[in-house]
Amino acid sequence: MNYQILIADDHPLFRRALEEAIQPLGDDYEVTQADNFNDTLALLEENPEIDLVLLDLKMPGSEGLLGLIQIRREFPQVGVVIVSATQDVRTVANALREGASGYIPKSTRFEKIQEAIPVVLSGQQWLPDELKKAVAETKVDETAIEKLSQLTPKQLRVLVMIGKGYLNKQIGAELNIKETTIKTHVSEILRKLDIKNRTQAAVFTQFLDVDD
Repeated sequence: MNYQILIADDHPLFRRALEEAIQPLGDDYEVTQADNFNDTLALLEENPEIDLVLLDLKMPGSEGLLGLIQIRREFPQVGVVIVSATQDVRTVANALREGASGYIPKSTRFEKIQEAIPVVLSGQQWLPDELKKAVAETKVDETAIEKLSQLTPKQLRVLVMIGKGYLNKQIGAELNIKETTIKTHVSEILRKLDIKNRTQAAVFTQFLDVDD
């Protein structure tokens, strides 16, 4: 069986390192790459055969765990493994709660990456041993995550742009949507998140941001 893996990371050296880690697994593994989040989404739309995304949490167009949430909403059939420099247990726990199939710290040795990929492709979850206990004991903010889960993929994209300080007109131009439609999305976002204004929405996105 052939597996298609998308490496999404803005650091070319690390993308190459991941590809080199995957190569010994054999010819059944095909690798493509993206260096920003918009291209990641485009490749997923163009190629429904992609089985797994190795997703960096910090790259152009991605706002921490919101990138994971967008992929899980828009492409629920695709597995996502977070590959990140941070080993903050709350970030790891939040990522797993939002549907990540695993979490690979960037310090992980090649042989452990080679162990992880077949595990997640078989439908199981993978974490390095040193994180398992701490993550199992970590409580996540279920209320915030539950609120975010109500947003549609389009509303998540709008929320990300609100967090970056975009005005409705700018969001509309970026997403090729009428400004009146953006206003409707913003109203729905505020209602679903149970907040009152754009400032609170921007703060809300920081909940899922990470230091990487």
